[in-house]
Amino acid sequence: MHIELLMQQTASAVKRSTVVVTNPTRIVIALEYREGEIPLPIVRAKGENLMAEYIINLARAEGIPVMENVPLARAS
Repeated sequence: MHIELLMQQTASAVKRSTVVVTNPTRIVIALEYREGEIPLPIVRAKGENLMAEYIINLARAEGIPVMENVPLARAS
């Protein structure tokens, strides 16, 4: 039940994001940034390993851009 709740919360957070940044597939962060509305990017979700794969697949299914940026993914 805990895992199901975590997956639902992650899915909701990823759907609000505007980009997903990867360190190829081991670490990912979902960021939301809207110029003029949000002063700084907000980390909506973060995951490693299997959760990272779940976030990447969900972002692609939702049409959210997925980009590789190792330093940014590791820094968050």
